[in-house]
Amino acid sequence: MIDSVIYIEKMIYSWCIRDDKYGLTLPNIIGAMQLENNKPNYTIETFFKDLPKVNLDIKISLCSDLEEFVFGTFKREDAPKKFYSETNTIFYSKNEIKISSYEELINLFKKKYSDKIENGLYSKNYFTKKWSGLTEEDKCFLKSIH
Repeated sequence: MIDSVIYIEKMIYSWCIRDDKYGLTLPNIIGAMQLENNKPNYTIETFFKDLPKVNLDIKISLCSDLEEFVFGTFKREDAPKKFYSETNTIFYSKNEIKISSYEELINLFKKKYSDKIENGLYSKNYFTKKWSGLTEEDKCFLKSIH
């Protein structure tokens, strides 16, 4: 079991920087934490307490391919950070996320993803757009970050 903040940082770094992908959905991160990092009681609230401690610039953006929000890092093609809104060290576009506080951000994600997480739906299929448990591909990725 790895410390939560370090595990989140390793997941996002590996996915976004090492593998050059855009970001991970919140259910995927929570599922990884609960199942692969042996923290069965890890919640959305816990994640948002840990997130500001992550030693990366975290950007929440809408992934149009998945039709979901993802947590990632800045890419070369992104606008400079000064064009993003920021709350509690987390960057986001006001066009995509309309909040005025970190608490509102937490509530937005709780409303959007609590049911999925409670039902063990952590991974959204890129092609079918259907949610499932962690896939073998997810598990292989998570093993690669230890």
